[in-house]
Amino acid sequence: MRHTPAYLVTAAGGGGVGGVSRRVVEMLLAHGETGRATVRREDERAEELRALGAEVLAGDLVDPRHVAAALDGSTRVFFNMGGAPAHDLL
Repeated sequence: MRHTPAYLVTAAGGGGVGGVSRRVVEMLLAHGETGRATVRREDERAEELRALGAEVLAGDLVDPRHVAAALDGSTRVFFNMGGAPAHDLL
């Protein structure tokens, strides 16, 4: 039995370099794949992703609880995370 992959795309709400994550979500959904997208906060970008058909989870990728929730049920991941002063872990 073949299982349909459930994709997780991180940082999908960001408008960073070319909006790569958002474009990945758009492409996956256009090809009939299941898509879950993470965004940093609930705003109009999150709503736009939902309107496309993505499941959207708001959270912070440096918080292990948010990462665990996003990964739950995902079988494939496109990980992208922009650089921001709040993400300076060193």
